[in-house]
Amino acid sequence: MSSVARTVGRRQAVGLAFALVCVGVGEHVNRTVPHAYLDEIFHAPQAARYCDGDYKTYDPKLTTPPGLYILSLLLYRILPGWLTGHSACTDVSFLRGTNLVLLLLLPHLLHSLRAQIMKDKSQLPPAYTRHAMLDEAATRAPLEITPGAVGVSSEQEPDRRHPASHGAVPRPAPAQHPRGGRSGKLTLQEVLEASRLSEWLYTLSTWRVYEGHVIAFLPPLWFFGFLYYTDIGGVCFVLASARAALSSRHVLAAWLGFVSLLFRQTNVIWLMFIMATSVLRLAQVDSNVGHSTSQTFYSLLRLVGGPDRQLALRIVAPYIPIFMLFAAFLLWNDLSIVLGDKSNHIATLHFAQLPYFLAFSLFFGWPAMLSQAGGPIALVHHTVRTLAGNARQVLITVVLCGLATAAIKYGTLAHPFLLADNRHYSFYVWRRIINRTTWSRYALVPFYVVSARCWIDALSRTQSDLWILGLCASTALTLIPSPLIEPRYFLVPYLLMRLHIPSGPPRSRSSQTQCRSTSPRQGEGEEREIREAPRARDEESRPVWGLLLELAWFAVLNIVTMYLFLHRPFKWPSGQGWQRFMW
Repeated sequence: MSSVARTVGRRQAVGLAFALVCVGVGEHVNRTVPHAYLDEIFHAPQAARYCDGDYKTYDPKLTTPPGLYILSLLLYRILPGWLTGHSACTDVSFLRGTNLVLLLLLPHLLHSLRAQIMKDKSQLPPAYTRHAMLDEAATRAPLEITPGAVGVSSEQEPDRRHPASHGAVPRPAPAQHPRGGRSGKLTLQEVLEASRLSEWLYTLSTWRVYEGHVIAFLPPLWFFGFLYYTDIGGVCFVLASARAALSSRHVLAAWLGFVSLLFRQTNVIWLMFIMATSVLRLAQVDSNVGHSTSQTFYSLLRLVGGPDRQLALRIVAPYIPIFMLFAAFLLWNDLSIVLGDKSNHIATLHFAQLPYFLAFSLFFGWPAMLSQAGGPIALVHHTVRTLAGNARQVLITVVLCGLATAAIKYGTLAHPFLLADNRHYSFYVWRRIINRTTWSRYALVPFYVVSARCWIDALSRTQSDLWILGLCASTALTLIPSPLIEPRYFLVPYLLMRLHIPSGPPRSRSSQTQCRSTSPRQGEGEEREIREAPRARDEESRPVWGLLLELAWFAVLNIVTMYLFLHRPFKWPSGQGWQRFMW
C-alpha cells in the first residue's frame, strides 16, 4: 500500500473515531438525561412551536433569535417521517441531534479553515518552491518524458514522436518559460519528485485533519454539542463565514455571517472583524510587505483613499446589507442587542471579562503554547525574555499589569446568576479562586499578563500587529458589555486565536538549507533565494507530542465534566428535581 493510501486511511479513521465517540456520548446523554435541562426548557418548547407552524409566539425569556429552531425545523422537514417520527420536535433527543450534526461537521470546518489560514500551498519544501512558482503556461504544457531519462536515444525518438508517414499534425512546441526558456518537458527525475511532493502534501493535509479534530474536542464547545443550546451553531457559522472570506467568496461569507446572527447577536462583531481582516489581507498583498505594520497601514490608507479603493469596496459591499439589517433590528428592539429577558442582561462595562478570557485561553491552550514554543523550557525562556528582556519589555509588562489591575478594580461585576447558581463551574471559580479573599483577584494579575504575552507572541509569528489589534478590539467589544461570566462567550475568540498560531517552533536554518534544491538549472542567485525561503513557506515544524498533549488534556477534561454531569447529580434543599454540573 502506498504512503498516500495509508495517509488517506488515517484521515478516514480519525473522522470515524471522532464520529463514533460523539454519537456514543450523545446516546448516553439522551438516555441519562431524557428531559430538557436548564436552558433547554426554554429552547425545546420554542422549537416545537416552529414545527407546529406557530411562528408568532416567542418565549419572552429567550435572549437569542430563532436560528437554532429554524435549523431543527429544516432537519424535521428534510428527514423522512419514518426516521424521525411525527412527534420528533417534541422529543428533546431529536432536537439535541441538531447540534450533534453540527458537532460532527465541526472538525472538517476547522481543518479546512486551519489549512487556509496557514496557507499550506505556500509552505512547499524549498526544493519544490521554484517549480511551483513557474509560469502557469509552462506547467500546462503537454507532459513529455525527456528521451535520455528512459533509455531512448535522441536519434530513435523523432520517428516515434512525429510519424510523418501517417500524416499526423506536428505537435506545437511547448510554451517557453519567461525566465530561462525552460520548456514544458519533465524529466523522469522530476516526475518522481512530483510524486514525493504529492505524498508530502497528503501528509500535511492529514496533519491539518488531526488538528481540526483535536481542536473540536475543546471542552466547553464539545460539551454543548450534546445539548440543545445555541452556541455550537453560532460558532460553526462564524467559522464558515471566515472560511468563505479567506477564499474571497465574500457574498457567501456575508450571508453565512447573517445566519450566525440568528444564533447569537454579538456575532455581528465577528462579521465586522472578518470583513476588516479581508481588507487588511488585500492591503498586505498589495504592499507585499508581510508583517511590516507601518507599511501595511500606509497601504491600507492608499487602498481606501487611493485609486485602488474599488478593490476594497468589492470586499466591503456584500457585508453592508447585513449590517443595515442588524441596525434595523436594533431600532426595532429599542436599541438593545438582547431579544428577551432584558432585565437580567443589561449591557454594562465589565472590564474584568478580558482577564477572565486570558485565564480561559491559557487554561485550555497551554498545550498549544508548549507545542508552538518547542517545549516547556523553551516557553519559559522565551516568556521571561518577553516579559523582562530589556527596558522596553519591562515597560510593556508594567503597563499590562496596570491595565489588568485597573480592569479588576473598576470593572469586576458579580451577576446574581453567578452568585446563586451552583450548577455552573464559574460559580466555584468565582467563590474559591477569584473572590476567595479581598486580594486573591489581584494575585491572578501575573497569570493574566503571562497569558496575554504568550498568545500575542504566538500570533505575531503568523499575523500582523494590525490583525492582532483587531482581534483584541473585537474580543473586547464582544465580552465587556456582558454582565455574565460564561465560558461559552469565549469560544469564538479562543478558536480564532488557536487556529492562527503555528503548530510548532520555527524550523532551524540548517533544516531549511538541507531542503534546498540542487538542480543544475539553478544559478547561484536562485539557489540563495531558495535557501533563504520566505518565513511563510517554512514557518513551522509539526511536533506530534504537542498535539497528543492537547488531545490528552481535552480528553481528561471532557471525561471528568461529562461524568460529573451524567453521574453526579444533586438536589437543592428546595427540591426542584435533580441538578447537574455543567460549563
